[in-house]
Amino acid sequence: LWWNTLAQVERYQDCSGKSTYYRYDERQHLVAVTDALNQTTTLARKPDGEVLRISHPDGTTETFTYNVYGQVLSHTDGKGQTTRLMRTAR
Repeated sequence: LWWNTLAQVERYQDCSGKSTYYRYDERQHLVAVTDALNQTTTLARKPDGEVLRISHPDGTTETFTYNVYGQVLSHTDGKGQTTRLMRTAR
């Protein structure tokens, strides 16, 4: 494993010598992962770090919505299927 100065993993190398690379934004949020086949998954985030969209190398995307408390309200997967989460007050 290789870390940056903020102790975040920047590179992982498996036992066969293949590496996966991790990239972070200026707020130290993970924004991209590039695998050993040079395929990149990207994460689009809100300024507070919540993930809005994950774009996969195969062209599919996942999206997320949140409530005012930062809890996930819905997730739409790469096939367009949406899961909505019900939140109850305590």
